[in-house]
Amino acid sequence: MKYTKLSRWLAAFLLLIMVSSLSSSAFAQAGNRFFGETGKTVNDPFLGYWNTHGSLAQQGYPITNLSDERNDADGNTYQTQYFERARFEFHPEVADPNFKVLLGLLGREALLAKYPSGSVSAPSEVVPGDGNRTFSETGKTVSGLFLAYWNTHGGLAQQGYPITQPFFEINEADGQQYITQYFERARFEYHPEQSNSNFKVLLGLVGREVYQRKQNGGSGGGGGGGGGTPPTNTPVPGATNTPVIVPVPQRIAPLEGAVLNTRNVSFQWQPISYPGNPSVLITCDLLDPASGNWSNVIDQRNLPGTSYSATLPADGTYRWRMRTHSDLGDSLTTSFTSFRVVSSSAPPPATPTATPTPVNPTVSVPVPSKISPVNGAVLRTYPRTTTFSWNPVAVTGADSIRYNLEVEIYGAVGVNQWTTFRTQLGINGTTANLSSPFTGDNNGRWRVWATATVGGTSYNGERGDWSNFSFNTSASQYAGNWYNDNMNTNGITRLDVTNAGQSLTVHGYGSCSPSDCDWGTHTGTFNGEPFSILFDLSTNHQLTFSLNNAGDQLKVVDVGSASGSNTYYFHRLTAARFSANWINEDAATRGITRLNITASGNTLTIHGYGSCSPTDCDWSTRTVTFNGEPVSVLFDFGGGLSDQLSLSFQLAGRRLKVVDVGSRSGTNIYYFHR
Repeated sequence: MKYTKLSRWLAAFLLLIMVSSLSSSAFAQAGNRFFGETGKTVNDPFLGYWNTHGSLAQQGYPITNLSDERNDADGNTYQTQYFERARFEFHPEVADPNFKVLLGLLGREALLAKYPSGSVSAPSEVVPGDGNRTFSETGKTVSGLFLAYWNTHGGLAQQGYPITQPFFEINEADGQQYITQYFERARFEYHPEQSNSNFKVLLGLVGREVYQRKQNGGSGGGGGGGGGTPPTNTPVPGATNTPVIVPVPQRIAPLEGAVLNTRNVSFQWQPISYPGNPSVLITCDLLDPASGNWSNVIDQRNLPGTSYSATLPADGTYRWRMRTHSDLGDSLTTSFTSFRVVSSSAPPPATPTATPTPVNPTVSVPVPSKISPVNGAVLRTYPRTTTFSWNPVAVTGADSIRYNLEVEIYGAVGVNQWTTFRTQLGINGTTANLSSPFTGDNNGRWRVWATATVGGTSYNGERGDWSNFSFNTSASQYAGNWYNDNMNTNGITRLDVTNAGQSLTVHGYGSCSPSDCDWGTHTGTFNGEPFSILFDLSTNHQLTFSLNNAGDQLKVVDVGSASGSNTYYFHRLTAARFSANWINEDAATRGITRLNITASGNTLTIHGYGSCSPTDCDWSTRTVTFNGEPVSVLFDFGGGLSDQLSLSFQLAGRRLKVVDVGSRSGTNIYYFHR
């Protein structure tokens, strides 16, 4: 009897433990899969969701094991697991079994981590493809291939609503730039380099990015404990509030320009000191001299140690690059390094000769001289399509000469850091167009070098010096009072330009007699040059604006419906334009007769004269600082007598208008000429 009661008690106790365990977790199920790529295990129901909702392409590999994590969106704690592109959360409170697994809002969290305001200032870009849909819930539009992907890959449940317009963004994983659009649960990227149309839209690794920031003390938007990390109020040894940047591998061999006499190549790099099981990824391409195209011959991932050996398929010109991979993320990808293989195993010539022709091992390949953009150029084009051009080089005995272009961007990925944007090799010609290479007003630099093929062997020339350039697509650079350089013009005399954000308001004036004709104001949105404004008058004038490199001269092409095409050059109004001896147009005036004005920098010295008999009264001089029109100057004669003058130009500066408010004479307006 005693043993029976004890057995019943033990059975009840064990049953209570089992029920408690099942109530706290829905993962005591048979379905599970171990992912050797990351060393993590996924159990049902997360595994079932992964298998039926896009698996690797949509969710990525698991990067943490299961853990409890607090969700900042609602303050509750859920069983959570991070994947490269998603965060799975188990919601036992949801009655519908189809919605017990929900995805975290990683797209929104990744957006806020990069852009704390939640908005992106970069211009909206066009996604290739047909169709568009504007979501009233967020006011954002999805179009082209992005819309097709959204519709066919889970829609709202999987991707969420769009929270940005498409724009160009640097990808942290490879340092390249793609048209990007953020959604609540994902980030879409357009990859035009993909030949397979099914992979032109790829998802960003927002799961990995958010998790890595959380591991390094940053805000991820979710909870504080993912993947076994201590709670946020527990000190983490070595943790900082600055995300750790995965180090880029430092290559040892083969280096740029190396010539190897064997196809058995050892790729070597410095040891990588970084937590998270670092390894490297290597790609190597072979150049086809006839077409100038590159073909991939090595694509190795998860390489340990500091070297990798491979046998290359043929003699020729190769290029290779690499990046670091770890459990916490990838580094930027290095730029390509080129080398040549000239091995003794090369096949003999078809017709041996008695006296072999010696091969000249030192072919001189000069550095191409660059044409555009010149060093220090400021580019205001939009879309940001940049044409790089250079002069051809001559190499004695060359079968062919191709060119190589390298472009870097500053500060887009790391602070005070240059990042390779594009390395384009084997260019047949002396120009290359890069479409929308930069966002915002980043600085860039470029250089070019030549590769000559002589007797079937390729020789690289020295890389040229860097030439720096920058983009400036801010409307504020056009603001100011612009006066025609030709004061005797019969066309546009003056343009007053103001901006509010990217909106430009242009107030135009034309040459008339005796004063300017007021063309009124017109407003347009500035997205970069060329920028045009239409003045619809009795005869239309279509004005197109562009600034010089220094930004202090405005070129205006005026295509008039009656006057044809005319080009004018304008400068902002400066103090120097006032410098002259000004004579009142009314020789019989009883007021101011003349004003002698000199300028020194922004300081104006004004010597006034008034009508007296038998000669002018000398009002003496007053000095003022020029801050734009109108220029105000007070002549205080004492005894309660004064004249407050307000000076402004007409007719491109040929005529000076002076409003004189006298203490006794009241307000009078005078006109002066030089």
